[in-house]
Amino acid sequence: MKNGLIVRHMPNGDIVQILDSSLMDRKDHTEIDRVFLSGGIVIRHFANLDAEILYPNGEHAKFDRAQMKWTITNDRGFRREYQNGVYKDLPKINCLNQTDPKTGIVTKVREDNVVLIRYEEGNLYCQHHDGTQIFTQEGGA
Repeated sequence: MKNGLIVRHMPNGDIVQILDSSLMDRKDHTEIDRVFLSGGIVIRHFANLDAEILYPNGEHAKFDRAQMKWTITNDRGFRREYQNGVYKDLPKINCLNQTDPKTGIVTKVREDNVVLIRYEEGNLYCQHHDGTQIFTQEGGA
């Protein structure tokens, strides 16, 4: 594409987006590619070799290459850090849950800018901190 985005459709159904870095100035935390897995999981890779995994249920995992550690946040805001085979719990992220009594729709907003909406039939909408939106239907993605 003219903006430097290269899109590949893989034989297994995954989609890979790669940003052609020759068309722009790369900064350390610039996203250079993005992989969409068939289950609704999005993997983001950055120029500085960091990575993020965004799950359809609002979970989020971040790899910090400089410190060689993973930080994982679950859908309820609990966080844990893994480094050198050792984990430690981190402070919980505040969450606000609200259920609409008429529709049964449950909305969860986390302090880390993640929004989850679970519809009565089981479908789930998630918007992650970077604006990535994932919609999954009950029984699949």
